[in-house]
Amino acid sequence: GIDPSLFFEDDGPCYMQCTGDNNIIQIMIDPKTGEEISSFHYLTDGLGGRYPEGPHMYKVGNYYYLMISEGGTECGHHVNMFRSDDIWGPFMPAPNNPILSHVGKNAQSNPIQCTGHADLIEAHDGSWWMVFLATRPILWTFYPLGRETFLAPVEWKNGWLTVNGNGTVTEEMNVKTLPQNSEKSISQRQNSVRVIYGFEHGISNDWNAYRVSPQTVATKVSEGIEIKASNEYDAFIGIRQLDYNTDAEIKLEIADWEGEAGICVHHDDGKRYNLALVRENGKAFIKSECLFNSVNQVQTIETDSKTHVVYLKISSQKELYKFYWKYDNSSKDNVWREIGQMDSHFLAGGFSGLLVGPYVKKGKATTNWFCVTY
Repeated sequence: GIDPSLFFEDDGPCYMQCTGDNNIIQIMIDPKTGEEISSFHYLTDGLGGRYPEGPHMYKVGNYYYLMISEGGTECGHHVNMFRSDDIWGPFMPAPNNPILSHVGKNAQSNPIQCTGHADLIEAHDGSWWMVFLATRPILWTFYPLGRETFLAPVEWKNGWLTVNGNGTVTEEMNVKTLPQNSEKSISQRQNSVRVIYGFEHGISNDWNAYRVSPQTVATKVSEGIEIKASNEYDAFIGIRQLDYNTDAEIKLEIADWEGEAGICVHHDDGKRYNLALVRENGKAFIKSECLFNSVNQVQTIETDSKTHVVYLKISSQKELYKFYWKYDNSSKDNVWREIGQMDSHFLAGGFSGLLVGPYVKKGKATTNWFCVTY
């Protein structure tokens, strides 16, 4: 099965719930060895939604509560709850199922969709919360940021729980919060927040790469980091794009005369938007490249052949990416020039969101900072 989850009884036994053959099943195991102590036991096949999955078991008071997702991970996704006085069942459905759903017309215009794959936690102050996956579509099923993690308040009443009062969530919810950290973070922003990633101490854990670790393609140098492409793959490191409205900027120095380096919004090898300084055959030019599978749209503008330092910026809005470049900040040409734009929905698809960061296709480049403005 898929989506395994563990439940530990107070007196020691460990149970694993998972998705079986279009149903939810359970087995007792030894958590130290993985050995099966019992046979698999059927718990429920849900309430008729397709793909019952993502089970979690809880014990609250005298009841065992089983929470699962149904409807698939797209727009039909929702969460149902069941309970029993025995961990092996039978499990009876909650009277307010689905306990979390944006499938109905009451939430059809909600900016948050595809709600499901939920889990519960009781905080140290006795309050209950739900974490779950959902999307923020830009157009129906197009959500370039992928599936994201959300948080919602939960209340218990008459032995059953309610999520945010009515089983739906909103971008802002009026709740009694836990003690807040005074440090400003992206999640606490009221105005624009500019996040600068310096490389004085190397590459932080914010960065990701494809196929290899970020430290494999980017190394610490005195100027910041050096990114070097291999003969087999482009070199790319990126951070998660956390919002639709962002400005991602970088200053790049091209070390080799022949090479291409820039900034990339990366979904996968077949879907990515590149903005780069390219130098080849004695010429230098800025290139914006929008690659989505078999379609490749390119715009170029020739620059001074001696150019080796350039500032690049990719500005994103909910439905559009725009590409800008300029020379060094100290020059008289300190003005952003646009070189192309492209719809954002071409970067949508799958569960994972987008990464944005520097890349090198040929040669190597150095940079000492990368910043994102939300």
